[in-house]
Amino acid sequence: MEKINSLEEKISALKSHFLAVHPFYGTIIVNLSYVIDETHFPAATDCYKIIYIHPDADKLSNYTFKFVNLHELLHVVFMHSQRKGSRNHFLWCIACDYAVNSVLIDEMKMEPPEELPCLYDKRFSGLPAEKIYELLLEELREKGEIKLCFSGNAEGGVKIRISENTGLDEFPIDEKTLAPGDIKESKNPADEQERIRDIIIQAHIVYQKLKDKTRGDLPGSVVEYIKQIIKPDIPFERLLVRYASEIISGKGEYTFNPVNKKYAFYYDLVMPSVAKEEVPKVVVAVDSSGSMETHELQLAAGAIKRLASLTPEITVIVCDAQIQQVIRTSEIETFLRDVKFKGRGGTSHIPVFEYIDRNIKHPDVVICITDGYSEYPTKKPRYPVIWLLTENHREPPWGQKVIIKEKDRYRE
Repeated sequence: MEKINSLEEKISALKSHFLAVHPFYGTIIVNLSYVIDETHFPAATDCYKIIYIHPDADKLSNYTFKFVNLHELLHVVFMHSQRKGSRNHFLWCIACDYAVNSVLIDEMKMEPPEELPCLYDKRFSGLPAEKIYELLLEELREKGEIKLCFSGNAEGGVKIRISENTGLDEFPIDEKTLAPGDIKESKNPADEQERIRDIIIQAHIVYQKLKDKTRGDLPGSVVEYIKQIIKPDIPFERLLVRYASEIISGKGEYTFNPVNKKYAFYYDLVMPSVAKEEVPKVVVAVDSSGSMETHELQLAAGAIKRLASLTPEITVIVCDAQIQQVIRTSEIETFLRDVKFKGRGGTSHIPVFEYIDRNIKHPDVVICITDGYSEYPTKKPRYPVIWLLTENHREPPWGQKVIIKEKDRYRE
């Protein structure tokens, strides 16, 4: 029991460290559950909901423990279980380990832990797991075996044979390694990927919001992968709500003083603390100018309905070249029963932000639904702004952009 308590405290310290120093990974890790399990040392994951941690992982140094957990978190980020398809499971595990360790060592500049050598081969640097798998499979077919290269192994690696029936019990590697085989089989890849995408979107928003206050940065391969995650066919309302919900999820202002010293002995740690709590305030500004088509205004109404579920305080501002309507929280339900946007003249967002600055103190997020053909304030507001843009749009000069795709018009 003492070992378990120590391990749980070590996990809590790691989560706090990531939230403070690496907010992207911190958001990922708090969306996962830790299960103490003796199946695989030092850790494993289903790349979906769970990180399995071996009881003996408590003996690892703090640095090695961090490296191991980042290794598992990158498996989750890259959805390695869900991307396996019909590939040989064990060979796929090897390819995925090469991929994530390359990110840690080559891009994040982390030293491979001496107490726990890991799969690492410079020739796979920057390659996705699918490409590494192809190269390993080609080597296997040509030579009947593959050579595994581990960090710190001066002798050049370990040769193994793999067949369709190869299991982990046939793996001739010392237990004191960060060995492959830590990826669990996916039970429902499509549904699992949907959940992981949502988590990655949340994590990226938190990272963008806090990156100036933290020391952690995202490696290039992760940034490029996130772009692909956000780009595909995600319904705009769902993506919009994910952005908005993560921005307002703190319900308060955060400060990095005073320092939280509880876990200072684990990591070089500066912890944020909550300074105050408030009901999050969302402002939605709808462009009702003549360039906005009727079906686009209908989509705007749907977005307002979804956003109204996020917080008890939401204000809708309808504006063309001037403010036409201000619909407050108590009036939203009535407004949505019979949606009528007044206006249809020219377009300017200057009156919108002037109204907000005069009448709404410190909004948590402002969401502007528009085609972008508008006038903008020369000075960027201090609060977060999300632009929900029609497919044929002009880019606003600042703020986060979410685009309504043509096919979203026909979604159920």
